[in-house]
Amino acid sequence: MKADLGVRPGDLVKHNSYKGLLGIVVEINLNYAGTPVAVAWTSNRYGLGNNCVHHPDRLEVINESR
Repeated sequence: MKADLGVRPGDLVKHNSYKGLLGIVVEINLNYAGTPVAVAWTSNRYGLGNNCVHHPDRLEVINESR
């Protein structure tokens, strides 16, 4: 079963809750419960860390990977 989360590895995304926070989706793990999307953020100004997992509902795709 393949889930459509609206994001793919390589997509440039922004976080809907944090103004100006951009990142690249680096991994999607459908076996991980709750928040399966790992994102490498451009900054750590909100204390999320440079790489962290998020639920795809909180991410908006800015530019899709090819």
